[in-house]
Amino acid sequence: MRHNIRPSCNALALMLAACLCLVESAQGEELRLPLHQGSGGGFELELEVAGQTETFLVDTGAAMVTINGALAKRLRHDHLLDPVRTVAGRMADGRVRKLEVFRTQALAIDPSCTPQAVEVLVVPGKGRNLLGMNMLSSFAPLTLAVSPPTLGLAGCTAEEEEQTADAGSEATTPRDIAALSVDR
Repeated sequence: MRHNIRPSCNALALMLAACLCLVESAQGEELRLPLHQGSGGGFELELEVAGQTETFLVDTGAAMVTINGALAKRLRHDHLLDPVRTVAGRMADGRVRKLEVFRTQALAIDPSCTPQAVEVLVVPGKGRNLLGMNMLSSFAPLTLAVSPPTLGLAGCTAEEEEQTADAGSEATTPRDIAALSVDR
């Protein structure tokens, strides 16, 4: 007995397309930030850090935001770093070093996109600042486009900020729900 499954496949494709449209409309517009390609080929983003612009490499392979010693010194001077713990970190050359972890509220991706507080790992010296997943995931879902280079953050829109202010509760924002689902 031979069955014609083509009509079933067409119906399935239509249902899938409808579901994708519903998901897209439920997520709303995402904040799209222009990236530039750094000298090493990676994508970089300008962040506001305590009123000054700093360049961060967008690093989805980094578990945590990493700042260099020069930026940490400035933030310490302005009392914007709270010590959290000391960890052992393996450097790119294989060495293991003691590194300090701090909490700060000084980082802003955009005026409408500021995390409450984020942990940062301080690497001594003048190396690159890395925008790691602990901050990126708080604005999930996110997209990375290559042409043109952009970072899209659906959990970070001006519309969402207005809704949060109107609701008067931080526990029900899409960003908080996304952060909870990423942590699990």
